[in-house]
Amino acid sequence: MKTFWLEKEKSYLRYIDTQVGNSVLVFVHGLGSSSIADFTDVIIDERFRNYRCILIDLPGHGFSDKPQDFRYNLYDHANVIERLLDFLNIKGVTIIGHSLGGTIAVALAQKREDLVSHLIVLEPNLDPGIGAGSKVIASQSEQSFLQKGYKEYLSDLKTGIKDNPGDSLYYGTFSVTDALAVHRSAVGLLIGTVPPQRKVINSLKCPRTYLVSEQNINEVPTDELHALGFKVYVIPRSGHAMMNDNPEDFKNILNIVIQNR
Repeated sequence: MKTFWLEKEKSYLRYIDTQVGNSVLVFVHGLGSSSIADFTDVIIDERFRNYRCILIDLPGHGFSDKPQDFRYNLYDHANVIERLLDFLNIKGVTIIGHSLGGTIAVALAQKREDLVSHLIVLEPNLDPGIGAGSKVIASQSEQSFLQKGYKEYLSDLKTGIKDNPGDSLYYGTFSVTDALAVHRSAVGLLIGTVPPQRKVINSLKCPRTYLVSEQNINEVPTDELHALGFKVYVIPRSGHAMMNDNPEDFKNILNIVIQNR
């Protein structure tokens, strides 16, 4: 694991960088999660050994520090990734963003399209105000969520593990995510980008791919995604956390997508 000092925030961003390969894959996790937890299975797979893989834990999440004066909106998160890639002197990456991470990837491509050569998103928020979990969190005031909402949300996640043991990983990462980071990130996600995400995506020149879980395929208007320039792939036998629900098919399809962009 490596660290990157964020001077403005006086805190460390932590990430994994395999440092091998000319083509770069950058992974960005969802709300309350961790790229290091969600995508390590990819970097130990033989099919990805020729790629330089960078797994970023966003501020407030996973192994990264939890700055209390950080706004945690989409553009602040995107700015942190931008600064890291500039520090590493990397451009033209394939960025793989899950949920919140996918929407952050859109914001990054909007700001610095030179940094993104291929946009791969895993069930991101494509419209402001969308997101069941984010709505529950953001419906509370920041103070209320910090005082009791975070613990209640975490308790609900723990109860859900009994019905779906695969959710235990998300419970683990959420339990080490800072409550302030969760609330402000959820609020920022519901606000979205300016202009809204779909208009941003329409303006991008880079190829783009949308990965959807089999469980959620009926909730995703594939015709609209095609109109936005997305190639759409379905991860079978999976829900929203597709990379954890069915890691083998996720890796198979991700490899195909990268090879045939």
